[in-house]
Amino acid sequence: MNKPAATIGFIGLGQMGLPMVRHLSAAGITTLAYDIDPAAAATAAQLEHVTATQSVAEVAQGCNVLFSCLPTLESVRAVYLDDTGIAANAQSGLITCECSTITPDLAAELRKAMQERGVRHLDTPVFGTPQHAQAGNLYFLVSGASGPVPQIEPLFQAMGRAHRYVGDTGNANRIKLIQNALGCINAVATAEALAICKNSGIDLLTFVEVVKECDGIGNSTYFDRYAETVARGEDSGGGRLLIAAKDMKLLGDLAAAARVDAPLMAHTERAYAAAREAGLAAAEFTQVGQVLSD
Repeated sequence: MNKPAATIGFIGLGQMGLPMVRHLSAAGITTLAYDIDPAAAATAAQLEHVTATQSVAEVAQGCNVLFSCLPTLESVRAVYLDDTGIAANAQSGLITCECSTITPDLAAELRKAMQERGVRHLDTPVFGTPQHAQAGNLYFLVSGASGPVPQIEPLFQAMGRAHRYVGDTGNANRIKLIQNALGCINAVATAEALAICKNSGIDLLTFVEVVKECDGIGNSTYFDRYAETVARGEDSGGGRLLIAAKDMKLLGDLAAAARVDAPLMAHTERAYAAAREAGLAAAEFTQVGQVLSD
């Protein structure tokens, strides 16, 4: 196994980023960490081998490989492209790895800005829930220049279970958006099924048990993992609904650009938009059914 770079930078210490930094710490990897939330940065600073910085610029100037894991397109663009961001402060030779779910167009924009600074940029979106991040069981998809991949493989191994290279800039984010949409479709379909059960007088937990026990075509990874907590009205600690709504909007744009009529995905996008507008942005993404069953 290749040795990791001497110092790693990590920007974004939320539900996914902070557990990823914990695994870098456990692997003995020196890490400079930053988050706009001082409390998150303070939590990271308590970890061995981790130093909390005061700015994005300080991270960009002090590391060999930099990971970012951020919640919105706006936050990604600001961290990379603002005057105080990565592009303006990076040293030539830096490798940047963007783990957020973003558009292929933004991925291309970031790569161009980084190339102009002598920085090699990769799309490295992560697949998994906060629980996967905590367990070190994330899956990384990688696109962009293939040259730096061997150098960052030990970092993927520290934070996750596997990675896969899928070609040109933007490809990883295209695949991530489409995969996420399949999960959100499952969430909406499950919510609709449970609403029908509820209004038909069928016990929700009995229905969930039957679907799992019969192991027919109605079962799925999503159903197996989340249906019971949805039926109980519980939050299992998964991704937030605001992020799912954002991803579905981006998927809608991707489908339009690909000239594909995708009515199931369009319905799912509308359901998540309605849930967000109903005040459920901070809820788990599984709770989209709160508006569907009204």
